[in-house]
Amino acid sequence: MNKMLFSILALVLLMGLTGCDVENETAPDLQAPEITITYPGEWATICSQQLEVHLDVLDAHPIDSVIVYVDGQPIQTFTTTPYQLMLQKADYDDGQHTIYAQATDSHGNTGNSTLLNFFWMQEEQQSQISVEIVRPVLWEKFTSDQIPVQIISESLQPLSSIEVYVDGLLAHTFSEAPYETTLTIDTQGVHNIYARATDDLDFSQSSTLKHFEVVTIDLQDPTGFIASPADWSDVTGIVNVQITATDNVDIDRVELFVDGDFYSQSAAAPYQFSLDSSNLTNENHTLYGMIYDTSENSCVTQLITVRVNN
Repeated sequence: MNKMLFSILALVLLMGLTGCDVENETAPDLQAPEITITYPGEWATICSQQLEVHLDVLDAHPIDSVIVYVDGQPIQTFTTTPYQLMLQKADYDDGQHTIYAQATDSHGNTGNSTLLNFFWMQEEQQSQISVEIVRPVLWEKFTSDQIPVQIISESLQPLSSIEVYVDGLLAHTFSEAPYETTLTIDTQGVHNIYARATDDLDFSQSSTLKHFEVVTIDLQDPTGFIASPADWSDVTGIVNVQITATDNVDIDRVELFVDGDFYSQSAAAPYQFSLDSSNLTNENHTLYGMIYDTSENSCVTQLITVRVNN
């Protein structure tokens, strides 16, 4: 009988420690990281003695590790950014090679990049293609979303095309000279660009990867509102305050104010706050939010009133 009583007491204590409020449990993270090889491009022909590989990894949670595989063999493991590595031609035979990467986030979700093929050959085996991006210059800054692109290229054979890649994605294709155009890039921040020239014999060569930065002047304020709780709601215990925020560029942070005093801030969507109403008196209280974008433009949400009744 004492053993049964002890088991019941232990179960009650365990339930009290772990809690039974299912609504407050956080949904498990099942989203795998998105990983892209931004350089070299698919089916690129590399003639240099070194090859710098660039990766881009996106995930809502921190990345634990990124592993790069060349010809199916793990070559390097990253635990921090930047995800870049240098391959040496002396370590590889002439001909076709494959490369892909695998990223694992802090919750154990694993994502794989697309398998990328490229040729690594000696210069004399090619049509002696040379291709260079003259504009933008390395680390050039633009205060407009209009990015001028200028490329020079030579080859023993006529060129069939020159492709321009921005952040690993095809942005423009030239079929004939002059190789000049203007690209619209409305995302602020650092970008990378390279070109791939292909001749009539189907040989191709990629230019050196260059970085440039778009720093446009943002004068537009963000917008947003308190989505919950509703105005003049009766609240008790822990109150879930949710603020919806949008901007033409990007949101930097959202701050919550209670009775005019700063309470907390959130830097990632969804912008949710847990307000402990037990710390407030049993009367009416006001809530509002301050929304800031990455250019420090800001706006104030509507003011709502809640009735605390603990």
